[in-house]
Amino acid sequence: MSKFLVKEEPTIELELELKRASAENKKLMEMLSVVCENYNSLKSHLMEYMSKNPEKLSPSSKKRKSKISNNISKIMRINNGNSQSSYIDEESCKKLRGEETIKAKIPRVYVRTEASDTSLIVKDGYQWRKYGQKVTRDNPFPRAYFKCSFAPICIVKKKVQRSVDDQSILVATYEGEHNHPHPSQLEATSAPFQHQQLPLNSKQKNNVSHITNLKKKNPWLDPFDDGEDPEMEYGSLFVDGKQEEDPRLPDDPNNRFGYLKFPAGYSVELASLPLKVRGDVRNCCCVVSGGVYENLLFFPIIQLLKDRYPGVKIDIVASPRGKQTYEMNKNVRYATAYDPDDQLPEPAEYTDMVGLLKNRYYDMVLSTKLAGLGHAAFLFMTTARDRVSYVYPNVNAAGAGLLLSETFTPDTLNLSEGGYNMYHQMAEWLGKPFRDVPRHIVSPLRVSISKKVKEVVKEKYTKVGAEKGKYVIIHGIESDSKASMQSRGDLDSLLPIEVWAEIADSIREFTPIFVIPHEKERENVEEYFEDASIVFITTPGQLAALINDSVGVIATNTVAVQLANARDKPSIALFSSEEKAKKFVPEAEEKKCIVITSKTGKLIDIDVEAVKNAVQTFNVSLAFV
Repeated sequence: MSKFLVKEEPTIELELELKRASAENKKLMEMLSVVCENYNSLKSHLMEYMSKNPEKLSPSSKKRKSKISNNISKIMRINNGNSQSSYIDEESCKKLRGEETIKAKIPRVYVRTEASDTSLIVKDGYQWRKYGQKVTRDNPFPRAYFKCSFAPICIVKKKVQRSVDDQSILVATYEGEHNHPHPSQLEATSAPFQHQQLPLNSKQKNNVSHITNLKKKNPWLDPFDDGEDPEMEYGSLFVDGKQEEDPRLPDDPNNRFGYLKFPAGYSVELASLPLKVRGDVRNCCCVVSGGVYENLLFFPIIQLLKDRYPGVKIDIVASPRGKQTYEMNKNVRYATAYDPDDQLPEPAEYTDMVGLLKNRYYDMVLSTKLAGLGHAAFLFMTTARDRVSYVYPNVNAAGAGLLLSETFTPDTLNLSEGGYNMYHQMAEWLGKPFRDVPRHIVSPLRVSISKKVKEVVKEKYTKVGAEKGKYVIIHGIESDSKASMQSRGDLDSLLPIEVWAEIADSIREFTPIFVIPHEKERENVEEYFEDASIVFITTPGQLAALINDSVGVIATNTVAVQLANARDKPSIALFSSEEKAKKFVPEAEEKKCIVITSKTGKLIDIDVEAVKNAVQTFNVSLAFV
């Protein structure tokens, strides 16, 4: 019996020691809670006093107090306004008592969560961006790495990992110091106090104001939406900078079906997480209204999309005539012929086009057609994430905003009247800065010409007796053909053949080539010129190739003027008014373009003598080329 008593004595002593330690631990926890409450009370009084009497505080005292309270406030803010219960380990409490804690740069915080919660998120009031996660050797649970994303200038990092002893406890370790105020203080404190606590330069202040004053979304969708929540924690979905090139496995050359034939970016194992939150655009469709002229001026927008969203695949939906333009654009994947301006489309064609666009899984759809409720419904049925379009500037736009993500309202009902910069609102929206992505500037108009088209055109002008680099193009002969390629914003842009005949007589050094849009115009030209060089061209690609091999262009406000500027060829442009000339050919001198306008506002009344004088100057300048 005595043996059993001897064995029980150590056990009893251990139990007593455990009870004593538990009681002491409980007492220390109570003392710590009292200290924390006193600290919070003193801090609130101090903040109130500083906000009311900012002039009584010297710079040295403010700097010293902010240094002392900086690291402590990080720990005290952890569960402000949250329902989670947290506690600080004994080591951190001991450090808070001495000078070492004030200078510590790596405070550690413990937060208790529910057992069913598997996330690694510690809500401390700041915005964090998750940039990595891995499993360490000393802990079987993964460790998540975060960086403060409230301001671009902040360098604070945070590591979050579950405790080995208790899975319901998250251990958060902070590195660095926040160089911006707590988000809750931006609205709680007064203006003078904000200047004391936020000694930022002008550039940093602009960054903070840009974050707090986000643009409101489409008011049609939610009139009470004030934008994004500044306290939202995006985690791993929040990524700064441009999107990366779309990862996709290569096709198998030995398999006639290929390896991956479904749309890139939609394979679960390859698609990046920020696809929706950051606004990545992998597939984009552009519905372009108008003819050749309007589609040609849309080229800078396509280049802007390629620059802004690397790896994006761009498809075009345009009228049959406008579709021809995209043989000069290498950035376009598919160009589909469908006239968006048709007021009464065939039901079969309409439904077929909706199904085609829906099955391509577009992230963004852009439309230059002025949208009412009908066209907005057409874009809505494509199921694209972002539906962006111009809308009517009058009552016809009612209801369209409910089905669109972003809308632009032009000044007039005819968008083409804006001239060269007719899509400036869309370009400004696409090029706006966003999350470490700077503003993108619209590139000038450029076109590319294939070798096959060049060979076909060379054969055409060789048949009429012209040589490369020794002829001048005359474009803009009056005709009722749609192949005239004039702008919808300037219908008075064609001249009768008798006026062109008088102008062509002044061309001496080079062979004038008349470009006709229809074969029926050949007789009219031959009536004034028996041995005239006439080339029949109806597509913008062939016209661009013809201009590329010429020494210059004399034309009215047709596509020929824009193509000459795009290929850096000298040109003489004839306009009905000076106002239209400034809109369609801005910075004409830099583009080697001589602009001649009519004084009466009608193109037929243009001063032919002024054109002849310009042709002489034109001839002299081309002779030295």
